[in-house]
Amino acid sequence: METTKISTGDKTMESTKLNAMEDKTMETTKTDDYEDNFKKQCTGYVRSVTDELEAIINSEAYKCPECGEVFSADDAGVEEAELGDDAEFYDADDMFKCPHCDKIFERDDAEQCGIWDYFDDCYDIEYRIGGNKDYRSVCVTVACGGPNVYVDTGSGDVELYWGGTTARRAMTRDVINAIDEHFEELYKY
Repeated sequence: METTKISTGDKTMESTKLNAMEDKTMETTKTDDYEDNFKKQCTGYVRSVTDELEAIINSEAYKCPECGEVFSADDAGVEEAELGDDAEFYDADDMFKCPHCDKIFERDDAEQCGIWDYFDDCYDIEYRIGGNKDYRSVCVTVACGGPNVYVDTGSGDVELYWGGTTARRAMTRDVINAIDEHFEELYKY
């Protein structure tokens, strides 16, 4: 609403107040949209971690030789049209396209990633040990500083904390067992 000037000060003031209230409502809506988008981003991040762990356990995770990022074979398909002039030399089924850097390369050039690779550069490992010194579970910090992300086999979740926002997603039993097997071996070593 626009402020209209009428000779009585009360009317002008009332119109100005309505404008301020509308601005405040629009500001709140923008804030709510930002918070919703931020929560979706956090949920998406947790989903990507659980999906990546699932791909690793199922031997479907690879490391890009160009950018070094890990990706799932399901996310790296190449269409023949993307090969362009090289289509006559390469079979699209034997190629990967990194979803992170968009580079196309032969499947044989990609290094398959295992659970050792994923947790090789984690920030912290918290072992949970029983009274008889037997391994029980582990909580591994895989990201920190914004967001903080933990892979916790005790709760069975990937947990994210970023400011006051939290997100969590359950891992499959196969993923939990593989992580526990990996860290129990490290603990005993």
